[in-house]
Amino acid sequence: MGDTTLVAAPDPRGEDIDPLKKLVRPAIEAMPLSRRRTVVQLQSQGLDDAQISEVLGIAPDRMHRDRYAAVSELRSELGTFIRDGHRKKTRRAKKDR
Repeated sequence: MGDTTLVAAPDPRGEDIDPLKKLVRPAIEAMPLSRRRTVVQLQSQGLDDAQISEVLGIAPDRMHRDRYAAVSELRSELGTFIRDGHRKKTRRAKKDR
């Protein structure tokens, strides 16, 4: 998932856990059923951008936007499991509307 490397929090029982199986896939499954969710599901299965675009029948730029939004959503959901060096340094301020 690019710069969204996830590392599992230390398990107090000393057991190793697979972050993809125990953290990422459940977080993806918890997302609302949408094209964003489908994009990250396919990506987590090892498909590359061209394959995902082809499977979904969408333009690569649309797939990139969907993936960016999905990864941002997952990053905020799984933020406590992302190592400090891999976290975003700044947060965008919410716009007043």
